[in-house]
Amino acid sequence: MTAGNRVLDVLSGIKHDSDIRIMFTVAPGAAAAGAELFLAEAGALVLPWQQACRRRFDLIVTASASEASNLTGPVLLLLNMSERRIFAKERRAGGIEDLHRAVLGRGTVPAVIGLPHRRQRDLLYECCPEAARYAAVIGDVGYDRLIASLPLRDAYRSALGIRNGHVVILATTTRGPCSVFGTDPAFFSRLTEELLGNGNRVLFQLHPGIWFGHGVRRVRAWIRTAHASGLEVIAPTVDWRIPLIAADRVVGDDEAVITHAAAIGKPVATFRSRPPGCAPGPVAEAVAKVSTTVNPAMPLHRQLDSGPASGGAEIAAQLTSAPGRSGALVRAVVYRLLHLPEPRTRPSCRSIPAAGIAFQTRRSS
Repeated sequence: MTAGNRVLDVLSGIKHDSDIRIMFTVAPGAAAAGAELFLAEAGALVLPWQQACRRRFDLIVTASASEASNLTGPVLLLLNMSERRIFAKERRAGGIEDLHRAVLGRGTVPAVIGLPHRRQRDLLYECCPEAARYAAVIGDVGYDRLIASLPLRDAYRSALGIRNGHVVILATTTRGPCSVFGTDPAFFSRLTEELLGNGNRVLFQLHPGIWFGHGVRRVRAWIRTAHASGLEVIAPTVDWRIPLIAADRVVGDDEAVITHAAAIGKPVATFRSRPPGCAPGPVAEAVAKVSTTVNPAMPLHRQLDSGPASGGAEIAAQLTSAPGRSGALVRAVVYRLLHLPEPRTRPSCRSIPAAGIAFQTRRSS
């Protein structure tokens, strides 16, 4: 679903063009059920994977190199690998080989590797120089849509049932055995017990991979105690930026959410440090300067009771080297690959609509 959001962000600028028919497909695997639910919620036209593999497309937009290698047609591959450690992980997992098949193995078929930052293009030159000639810096549509959605904060808060005067703490966790949810799930019950009341609301946002990797029924059983004490759980199909914008402060170990929270000036607190021997990249270094590291042995409300974060501009500069321009850059690449003239309308990144927001409250079943 994280990859799906990135694809939808890119397509948001062209979906109104009646000359372009947009279809989606989902590769088989553990994440398929979640991706299919995500697309159903988005109202997308979904083509079965086997059918997709048998036909040729005028353009394939994907965030997965391995999936792109199974489809036929020009490809816009969306990569977001901001640090050397991620490239190294991709190399160990065969990701660079997938990149070769997806891009270099296409012969004369056009391909573009879309990157949000010039720094990532430099890293691609280091790790896979033969593929780097296909790279284009297109900015970060996801970040630009986040910025475009900031004026809708009141609408998001209203849709989430947040009243004037409420202070909203967004607790977010990533997946994996090293995450806080994986090592100490009871932490979120204590977080709720300590912070709830006096006008505070605590929203809980789990990584979509937790919901669909283990099953919604099982995850609900795991969080039942925290839920009963007042923790309000965001549905997995809600765009992650909506509760982020609605929140007053953010605490968690999901690096993407924490980073974007700090970039827009939210006070942030993190749960964990990096694994031993893992040097932080420039984005993580910038976030570390403005975040508080939570000590579970200390009262939580004191650690989260801080003013607005500083350094947002520095963090944003590490996320994208084309702020506010991704809509134009992406559209130019898409229409070039489609061999179509660009529309005369001015390109823009659209805000995220407030309609359809759903979340599970302590009164729900």
